Amino acid sequence: MTTSPGSVAELRDLSSACRSVALMLRAGLTPERALFASGCDVATWRAGQGPGLLVASLWDFSLERGLALAATMTQLANFLEELAERRREVEIRGVGPRTTSRLILWLPVVSVLLASAAGFAVLPFLMGTVVGWFLIVIAALLMLCARWWSRRLMLRASYSSWAAGMPAALLALSVRAGVVPPTAEEVARIVPSAGYRSPADAELDLSQATAMLERAVEWGVPAAALLEAQAELAQRQEGERLREVGEKLAVSILLPLGVCVLPAFIAVGVVPIIAVMLSSTALR
Repeated sequence: MTTSPGSVAELRDLSSACRSVALMLRAGLTPERALFASGCDVATWRAGQGPGLLVASLWDFSLERGLALAATMTQLANFLEELAERRREVEIRGVGPRTTSRLILWLPVVSVLLASAAGFAVLPFLMGTVVGWFLIVIAALLMLCARWWSRRLMLRASYSSWAAGMPAALLALSVRAGVVPPTAEEVARIVPSAGYRSPADAELDLSQATAMLERAVEWGVPAAALLEAQAELAQRQEGERLREVGEKLAVSILLPLGVCVLPAFIAVGVVPIIAVMLSSTALR
């Protein structure tokens, strides 16, 4: 199951931390002193989940293989900034559907209050008769279903393969440093599979990165540039997918509202009025 990339503020803080460490490393500090001067702790990153764990894994790998730590941290800072922008766009696109869902979920309650204000004895009918209690239970179950359904749709829309492109970026860093690129198994350990919507997406991203490296060697062209282009393409495709999902959410969120909220509104806002009107007519 995918893990959340964190809030926009958390991602930007992590990006700033990576950039600060990179600046300290370029100033000539040792890795340990660069971390201390930046107020960062790899153990904290390693104990967390999501992008923080990815930063810790890449830091350990760079130390082990002798990669340029400043370049690694700069690459991570750029990646996290892009991830924060995608996350921010997802949150903005979700404001409208969330607001619409919350407002419409109050529709049955508002209908009861308006009917009572208009002089209809709706509340006595609902609270004082067996039929009224039956309608209340039905409406409550429908509203719970609508709330659960809406949350599921919004949660599914927020799922993202936030680690997309990192296997190619990691291979590019290794190639530019002149070291032997990590194997597919090593990349899979460094880039968390939880950073993808499904294990299949993680495998596809990794296979595309390794295939690009093999093609570069076969064609005799600079592998780093091709791998960086592959990483950028993967991140851009994920951004496009999130935008498309956000657009679809604005429409799909209306489905549970129509299927569940409308019958609940009829149950407690329309049926009681009709019943009160019929009973008053019968008494006359």
